Amino acid sequence: MRNNNRSRAVLALTAAAALAQSQTAAVSTDRLTHRGGNVLVEARFPQGMEPADVWAVVTRHDGTEEKVGLTRGDADNEADANDRDWVQALRFPANTTPADRVQQVRVEYSLTDGQVRVAGERSVVVMGRGVTANGNGLRATYYSDDRFRSMTTFRSEPTVDLAGHPFGSPGGYGVVWEGWLTPEFSEEYTLQVASMGEYALTLDGQPVVSQRRSSPQPQRYGKVMLQAGRRYAFRLEHYSASHTGGVRLTWSSPSTPTSLVPMQNFTGAAGPRPSSSLRLAALDMEGEARASGQSLPFSASASSKYPLADAWAEWSGPDGRVRYAAAMTSPGSGDVAGSVDFPANPGWQTMSYKVRMGVRDEAGFEAYTEYVTVRVPGSVAPPTPTPSPTGTTRPPTPVKPAPKPSTAMNGTVGRTFHSGQPVMGDYAEDLIAYGKRFLGVPYKWGGTNLEKGVDCSGYVQSLFKKYGVNLPRTAAQQSTVGFAVTQLEEMRPGDRLYFQAMGKAVGHTGLYIGGGKFMHSTRGGVQISDLGGYWKRTLVGVRR
Repeated sequence: MRNNNRSRAVLALTAAAALAQSQTAAVSTDRLTHRGGNVLVEARFPQGMEPADVWAVVTRHDGTEEKVGLTRGDADNEADANDRDWVQALRFPANTTPADRVQQVRVEYSLTDGQVRVAGERSVVVMGRGVTANGNGLRATYYSDDRFRSMTTFRSEPTVDLAGHPFGSPGGYGVVWEGWLTPEFSEEYTLQVASMGEYALTLDGQPVVSQRRSSPQPQRYGKVMLQAGRRYAFRLEHYSASHTGGVRLTWSSPSTPTSLVPMQNFTGAAGPRPSSSLRLAALDMEGEARASGQSLPFSASASSKYPLADAWAEWSGPDGRVRYAAAMTSPGSGDVAGSVDFPANPGWQTMSYKVRMGVRDEAGFEAYTEYVTVRVPGSVAPPTPTPSPTGTTRPPTPVKPAPKPSTAMNGTVGRTFHSGQPVMGDYAEDLIAYGKRFLGVPYKWGGTNLEKGVDCSGYVQSLFKKYGVNLPRTAAQQSTVGFAVTQLEEMRPGDRLYFQAMGKAVGHTGLYIGGGKFMHSTRGGVQISDLGGYWKRTLVGVRR
């Protein structure tokens, strides 16, 4: 459901040369794992056809629709004068139910006549989570010799993960882990054992993988077909005649990334459930979103004996429906971060959402933060009070009229942050000239190197850093810094532009250079584009 190694599918659609007829869409793969992930949609048009606008209509499994604009560019990040591609990454959330969720993606486009046409349609399937296991770990029996004759103790353990000699003595030892293994999915699993000693793993009495003293070649892994929900008798014997030792059991499958076999997939532990060493700090998150909806970042830090396997945020609104947002972890540090996209509030009453973060380590332990409340205010003024029953009318509370939308920019992106930094107008000419030196530098996701590759926010951040202005890393964060420009005619060269993209309220940024043009790093690399058509429609904020 929630894993950093998200699967990625590519959905390629080709528009027909004849306007009234479209060819069949070609799909590289249309199945995601149960953890969800991104699908890159690519619509390619023949030479001579110049669409005015291209977009994708996603019909979710619950019948709701979402319209996402496509951007002119190339999915392989290579600029091409003959390129006719329109691309966009669509995010499909994790599937927490056993049944598969089928979702439709339809790509539409319009020409100068304004008529809408369909380029192609395909299904995206997010697999169900399969059978939910709720085990308590394994029974581990320890011996002070490598022949399993002198038993010393037995205890419950969440998984098979023994580091070194269990007694720290120079002699040999042996350990037997026993219980039941219950897989989530019906598919082929790879069970891999890493050990400095000897071992033998069996399921239902059948050998899967082993390494004996008499074996001429060490066997590190075994493949076996398993059925979801079925319990398999599990036994792993491990022994070593020297002072070295240790053993670690991992598994993987098409729906399971390589990880320790989690505790919940094992049953048969002796005594009470093993205690967890997983801890998660309090959730750090902003407390209020705009009336138009907003993507708010969240972060926390985790500590555990075992590496983290999954991280996510759970959030629910007035309808009670629980939604999930995937989080990213920093290897080795335990830092967890992500963002939650809150929907717009078209009413006048404030809507409250409850958010908490969860993590799971490779042993199967889970930990959660306390809930925090995020408020999304209404986008319209409250209704005028009605007269009192006594016939006397109370003076109404003054209500500010709703602002009239003068342009696509209404000043609602983020909060105006009066940083005290100098207005770039004095340096705009030098800033733009400096930015043009890097035209053609390739696009690189997460890149901040102006010579080797940058993404959109990395490009803008690096330019301003040259002139002593430190901006945050992402486009959404940058859109909250500086002075808000609310009218198109008030834009000046050197202003930062922010666009709706990638299904986010703020997902792209660039630098206005005057004359209705702006510089930005997009799929084709650093380039200059006209601030019209698609870009004007998706422009949601300007900062100075």
